[in-house]
Amino acid sequence: MIKERWKQIGRRLWTSAAALAVAWGSLGTVPALAEKGYTLGDEEKQVYEKLLAGKRVEIESAAAAAVVPDGPTVYLTFDDGPSRLTPKVLDILEREGVPATFFVLGELAEKDPEMVRRIVEEGHALGSHSYNHVYKELYESFDGLWEQLRRTDRVLLEATGQYPALFRAPGGTFTNFDAFYFYYVEQAGYRIADWNVDSGDASRRGVPASEILRKVKESPLSREVTVLMHDGTGHDETVRALPAIIAYYKEHGYTFGTLDESPQPVRFRLGSVKWDRPADRTEQFAARLAAAQAYRQERLGADGAPPAVPAGAEGEGYVRPAGERPGGLIVPVTGAGYSPAPAGQPETQKGRPEALGAENGPPPIKAGVPLVVRTGDAVWELPAASYEFEQGRFAVPLEQLAARLGASLSWQKDHRAAEVRLGNRVVIVDPGTHTLEVRIDGQPAKVYRLADVKWKDGKVYAGLRMMTEALGWQVAGYSLSPDGYRVDLEEGAAPWEGRLLPIWPTASGSPAKSAGYTV
Repeated sequence: MIKERWKQIGRRLWTSAAALAVAWGSLGTVPALAEKGYTLGDEEKQVYEKLLAGKRVEIESAAAAAVVPDGPTVYLTFDDGPSRLTPKVLDILEREGVPATFFVLGELAEKDPEMVRRIVEEGHALGSHSYNHVYKELYESFDGLWEQLRRTDRVLLEATGQYPALFRAPGGTFTNFDAFYFYYVEQAGYRIADWNVDSGDASRRGVPASEILRKVKESPLSREVTVLMHDGTGHDETVRALPAIIAYYKEHGYTFGTLDESPQPVRFRLGSVKWDRPADRTEQFAARLAAAQAYRQERLGADGAPPAVPAGAEGEGYVRPAGERPGGLIVPVTGAGYSPAPAGQPETQKGRPEALGAENGPPPIKAGVPLVVRTGDAVWELPAASYEFEQGRFAVPLEQLAARLGASLSWQKDHRAAEVRLGNRVVIVDPGTHTLEVRIDGQPAKVYRLADVKWKDGKVYAGLRMMTEALGWQVAGYSLSPDGYRVDLEEGAAPWEGRLLPIWPTASGSPAKSAGYTV
């Protein structure tokens, strides 16, 4: 009943969220919104009164459906990177065969997007740790925290193609977060993560590795352990201690996980806030909450309510997996191998897009034009509202694409992953974790992270090129014209290897990488 009530509150607030989001390009406009006299209904007022009284209000989350680990699990976490130490940490984790979670600073990630991509490509979880870690900017007013959350999101989205699901507050939430902070951040779709084992590596400059290891060993062993460490500049001793820390938990029978897999990351209790900031007025609360709901829609594709069960996914207990990212076909239209079409004719290219270069960036996008997909002699026309074209990639409804390619689609028992079969290929599509598992007879199965798959309006959307190649087809050519887009598909692709494909050059001049093709 309580969860349903909060869902109703969210839906009521969502009716005004879109309009507020348009006006709210940054939280600096909150006073202007408040002046418009936005008021709360009775149920929203009840939430506000609880928060005002210092009571944390829990919201329903897809994390509630996460699987509880079978046995003792440790989550190694690293804050304040990336830095020159991050590759050393990653090398150790790879050698030891364990995953970890990295909470990165936006300003450092902006300078080293390749390292951010490496974190994700090697199977680790990525979280936001604010943009600059300056406490005064983050905690004197929620406006400052909100601006840094969004700014860091943009950096990580550009680097990896995904929004971070996790957020760790610099210094932790205790005495920094009040009930309002918790509620706004979680309403925006983040999972807040503190810790229950502090390695002490940041207690002073140059804490020796032996002391870091001793502090970890002195901490209580519990079923789920989240260890706080740092990979920022100056933490060389943490790198030296890391192999022994991993060995310690292995000796005690722990498995290693990432916090995006945790049913509920550790969150500190509410305490007396050490920052002198006034409680939110009702107008501020209404505006901030509505904007958080709108941003959640942008980040996750829903306001928290589960979608309708997709076709073929029968049964009860279906929960919408959290998270979404841009996806689809890479279609650079300039560069090597490209020649302009005669005047008045659409520009067309044939062959593998990654061989064509991308010096001049993505093509201009015209809203409202259809997409035509040709599969042999068959033509499939998608209206503008039924496909996506973002960051130079097309994404289309998975169920329709499978049918067009002659594949069968069924849902696994938990309704979270779709199983697509075509010939000797089986492709498992999990939009909740953004993974794609490709099984081809006679070959080892491969799992690809950061796959271009997501939920939208109760449907799974998949990257057009990604799924085409995974199912044994290929892109034979395409055309982009002011009147519409066309993609030609043909059977007989070479075995799909999950290549890293260049898109358009980044600000640094080096090519970015497709979110859907990580090995």
